[in-house]
Amino acid sequence: MGDKLMRDGALNIDEQLTGTKGNCKFLMQGDGNIVIYRLSHSGSWSSIWSPNCENRGGVRLSLQNDGNLVVYTAEDKSIWASNTDGKAVEDLVMQDDENLVMYGFDRKPVWSSNTYNPHPYDPGPCASLKAELARLEAGGEPHGHPGKPPPSREAEMARLARLIEAKKC
Repeated sequence: MGDKLMRDGALNIDEQLTGTKGNCKFLMQGDGNIVIYRLSHSGSWSSIWSPNCENRGGVRLSLQNDGNLVVYTAEDKSIWASNTDGKAVEDLVMQDDENLVMYGFDRKPVWSSNTYNPHPYDPGPCASLKAELARLEAGGEPHGHPGKPPPSREAEMARLARLIEAKKC
């Protein structure tokens, strides 16, 4: 999925946005909550932001055409919203500084999680590759790209293993 969710895009259960350095992620969890996690020096993840909408039936986070970021149930009932409807929003970005930010078409912030960290942990180029490989090994599905079907889990795991070996991680 990368670090951005574009306008009219959605995150479903277990899908995430990941900072480009692999030090933070924004996850649509199985319990319906949306959570930002920070990677620590020890390699463990800890939550740093959430609107606490777990166990209310959330199955999808949508960045709507009207600029509102909304968690919906399977019945299309809203259980949390950023209240940014009416804003000209282009995308939602999980930044490497651990801040989740919605940007307008003018690239000015429209909304943020206010989780900016001036000194985020930099795990290096290998951490995100290893994290993605571990996610796939645990049964996660590969992410596709717009207009292209996702690769098979086995093919993506092999590709990541080759990259990890080539980078001497």
